[in-house]
Amino acid sequence: MIVDELVNKIKKRAKERKILEVCIGVKYTGVLLDDGSLGLAATLPHQLPHRCESFQDIVGKPSMEAAKMVFSPHLLPSVVGAATINALLLPEAEFEAVSGDILDLLPISGKDTVGMVGAFLPLLPSLRKKTRNIYVFERLPVDGVKEYYPDWAEPVYLPRCSIVIISGTTVVNKTIDQVLSYLNPSQTFGLVGPTTPLAPPVFSRYGLSFLSGVRIKDSAKIMNIIKQAGGTKDFGENAQKVNYFLKCSGRF
Repeated sequence: MIVDELVNKIKKRAKERKILEVCIGVKYTGVLLDDGSLGLAATLPHQLPHRCESFQDIVGKPSMEAAKMVFSPHLLPSVVGAATINALLLPEAEFEAVSGDILDLLPISGKDTVGMVGAFLPLLPSLRKKTRNIYVFERLPVDGVKEYYPDWAEPVYLPRCSIVIISGTTVVNKTIDQVLSYLNPSQTFGLVGPTTPLAPPVFSRYGLSFLSGVRIKDSAKIMNIIKQAGGTKDFGENAQKVNYFLKCSGRF
């Protein structure tokens, strides 16, 4: 599983770092390490049970204890685990990061059929201007999304897409390996969103075309934003959108 590879990748650094603070925000969960590194993962509150765990016990503990929560079958511990992994990942010198919005960088035209695994509502208006051929896969219907399809329809429709935008939350719920099994090398596909683990060496082995996530520039300000129910549009200059293009093709 991809989550196994991500945990193995951060294992060495995790031995040196401890958990300083955990914030379970309405939109994002943040895990702050003792060296100031901050990792994020979407909280997905609409999928949480009515009773949730407390994470006070992991503050001050080795970060590997929190990172391993990504293996949990329960959503909130897995969210904390994914955020911890993101805090522990370091920039990869051999991979060039490109700043900017992924939709401005992907060569999407009206001839393309775009599959979106997870409803990225802020991206949809811009995407609709580029193509009318859109599938949005979610577990439950989303208000105002006429392109909605249930997630169990992915095996049928994802192979028909020329471009596939996959939510980084597929790492949290461990569906990433399954989603990738529906795709093939002729397609352009990658992970998008602040939950995306920016680990190009891991994902390049699975044929991904791109990774699109964030680098935190001011951990304290981002933590305050998520404490106040802020989301991506509120991050401003405190976080930088970065993209790694992993697969050479005529499309890039």
